[in-house]
Amino acid sequence: MLENNKFRQFWDFFQFILIVYTATYMPFKIAFVNDDTTLGDIWTNFMDVFFICDIFVVFISAYPDPVTF
Repeated sequence: MLENNKFRQFWDFFQFILIVYTATYMPFKIAFVNDDTTLGDIWTNFMDVFFICDIFVVFISAYPDPVTF
């Protein structure tokens, strides 16, 4: 799977959104929000599964050889 593949571009964009969410909202949630909801647990589990799947997507993705540039 090449880096300019539409799926890979969508995957990287969605990963960027989740990383920004994790970096901004999660510290706030840990420090100030005491209310855990079922939806919040489902969302957190979804993000965990997504990042685990991302490991496999990165393993099967092609990267150009930096020497050829």
